[in-house]
Amino acid sequence: MKKWMILTVVVIAILAIAPANAQGNKFKVYAAFNYVAPTGSSDIDDETLEPAQEAGWSLGFEWRFGKWAGLELDYLQAKQDIETEGTKIAETSMSPLSLSFNFHLVHTKVIDFYFGPTVSYVMWDDIDTIDGEKIPTDSEWAYGAQVGLDISLVKSVAIVTGLRYTQLDVSGDGDSLAVNPLYAKLGIAIRF
Repeated sequence: MKKWMILTVVVIAILAIAPANAQGNKFKVYAAFNYVAPTGSSDIDDETLEPAQEAGWSLGFEWRFGKWAGLELDYLQAKQDIETEGTKIAETSMSPLSLSFNFHLVHTKVIDFYFGPTVSYVMWDDIDTIDGEKIPTDSEWAYGAQVGLDISLVKSVAIVTGLRYTQLDVSGDGDSLAVNPLYAKLGIAIRF
């Protein structure tokens, strides 16, 4: 909670000191396919449990309040299988709502390269085991970073790509499974 409050204060301070129309208000709205590659695993009840790699989708927008900075909000939806030794034993769904502060290092008429810190609030569905058991889960905060590259097709349309990593667990029934996903994004954006 303390990290979230610090990040909020920093973002508000930067917004307050940014010139009102440094580059005009620039907005980007996008839809993308996402490949979710978990990098974590946990030993629970003498078994090594691993989340499986999955595909999902996301919607988001970014507000560029200056030439070098922007604030991005992203909603992602993906199923998440849980496996042991390559065999599926359960599934759930994840819905992270992520806020990123983007620093735009390279921004030309054709490409826009950016990176920045990310904070996510992740809502998990119940874990459904193959035995038919439902395990309630807790929503989690996750922290990480992202890097992105937008490539203009025409003046107001661009291809969006990006990688985001967050430290994230799924918790339920007193146990916690490290997911720590790496998200790869590919989509299309409209900028105005």
